[in-house]
This record gives sequence, structure tokens and C-alpha cells, in this order.
Amino acid sequence: MARRSRRLEEQAPGLPESFRLRSVLFGRQAGARSPGGKGKENHAIVDGRRLRPRRKRRRLQEETRELNFTFQGRPVRCLCREPRVYAVDGFLTDAEVDHLLGEARGAAFEGSYTEDDGGNRVVSEQRTSTFFWLGKGADVRCRAIEARAAELLGLHAECVEPLQIVSYTEGQHFDVHHDAGTWNEETGAVEGACSPLRIATLFVYLNDLPEGEGRTEFPALGLSVQPRRGMAVLWPNVDARGVPEPRTIHKACPVAAGQRKFGCNVWITDSNLSGLALLPKPKKKKKKKKKKKGGGKRSKGASG
Repeated sequence: MARRSRRLEEQAPGLPESFRLRSVLFGRQAGARSPGGKGKENHAIVDGRRLRPRRKRRRLQEETRELNFTFQGRPVRCLCREPRVYAVDGFLTDAEVDHLLGEARGAAFEGSYTEDDGGNRVVSEQRTSTFFWLGKGADVRCRAIEARAAELLGLHAECVEPLQIVSYTEGQHFDVHHDAGTWNEETGAVEGACSPLRIATLFVYLNDLPEGEGRTEFPALGLSVQPRRGMAVLWPNVDARGVPEPRTIHKACPVAAGQRKFGCNVWITDSNLSGLALLPKPKKKKKKKKKKKGGGKRSKGASG
């Protein structure tokens, strides 16, 4: 076990020191051939539809079954072996989902945008969804969600960005993109890695949708995931060397008329973001009422 740990540390010198992170996301050596293939074939298991032959699908399911595990009583299913993509059933409790949806009801959602080289906001047809940020460690439930996401990879909650709630209404979508930088469609490379570096993405669905709507698709992996309330999808944005992993490009498919998709982005980074935490509001001290001796006047509102 110690020998394996040292080998994984050598593969990812720039990543946080966490064996769990490396074993969950990078258990296979970088550049290793996919099982039963020539190394170029993507070995994905779809939670839903699949375009591959049934025989090949059955074989790939057998290969990924050994990578399934349980985290805090929650089933974690491997959807793709290389690179690793997981589904975490019931990642959020019903109370946590209701809490986030409650925050969304009164929130001022912003139109999604990207930034140019000068840091200016650019509205793109590629991304038509809306979003809003919750403060880092905004409340007890948010802190619990941040801590759970970090612990899944053996990290501290300080590494998690503030939670982001996203919304998609009729026709809104987010075309192919990458969470750790800008994906160059011509070269297939991920350029301009963001800082802090988003090591992994945990995307949580906050509501169910009709079959085939609002799916999260990974075109390079042949993987498509159907939204299910409380379920999370986990994937790496970098490889074992800490370099952006281009195969985890993904897109959010549109929803139909009368439907609305809510989700929560949980980004796990390589940095300590505790400085973004909201300062707790000081508790107001209650003034102690002095008891009057004898038969003084009764205070207003007191019952007899």
C-alpha cells in the first residue's frame, strides 16, 4: 500500500497530498491502456441510454463494477473507468435539496458568461443558463455539503469553492466546455487553466426531469447522465499529473417547455479558500430584565 501511495504521489506532484484523491480519481496509471481495447477506445457506462452494442456494454459494466464503493452509506457507482466518472446516489439529503431550492426561490439569478483576456464579461450563445453563488460556508447545511464533497476525495472543506446554483429553463443549455480552462475545439486541448485549479467537479441534481431531458453529456466518453434529485456526478478536471484532462469536456442539454432544471456545482480545488468564508454574524446579547422588589407596576403585555 505504501509503495502504491508513493507512485501516485510522483504522478501528481502539484496536487494536494491525499491518497484518497489519487486512488478515487487516478487509480489507473496515466497513459495506461483501457482494458480489452487499444487505448483509444472510451470505456464508459451510461446511467441511461447507450449507443454501444449490448455485448460490449455488458463487458464494460463488469470492468467498472469493481470500482464501485460506498461513501458515508451512499452508493458510489463508477460510470467510466478511464478517466474516472462516478455517480453518487443520494449525495444530498431531501432536507439539503429543499434548503438549496429554497435559496434559489428568492435569488437573483445572473446570466452565464465567460471572461476575455482583459477580465471583461462576455455573454456567449454557448452558455444560456443562469446561476447565482452562495457564500462560502454560508450556513450549516452549506458547510456540511462542502465538507462532504471534500471528504469524498480526502480533502478539507477549505478546498471547496462557494456553492453555485444553476438553472435551466426551456431551451437553455451549456454547450461543450471544460471546468478547468478553455476548451479549444480545433486542437482538442484545454488552454488557460483557471486559478485556483479545479481538480474535480461534483455536480448535484436538485430535481428530477423527464427521461432524456436536461442530461449531462460527456461527448468524448460517450457518456450521458439523466438528472435525478439528490444524485451527484463526480469527475476529474485534471489528470494524475495535475494537467487539465481534455476528455472530461461536457455539456448540459436543454429542457423542454414547462420544465426547469436546477443543479449545484461543487468545485474542489488545489487551494485553501477559507478566506472567502462569510464571517458569522455576532449574536445579540439579550438584556436581562431586573426584577422589581415588592408590588411594583406590571410591565406592558404581561399576563395576569
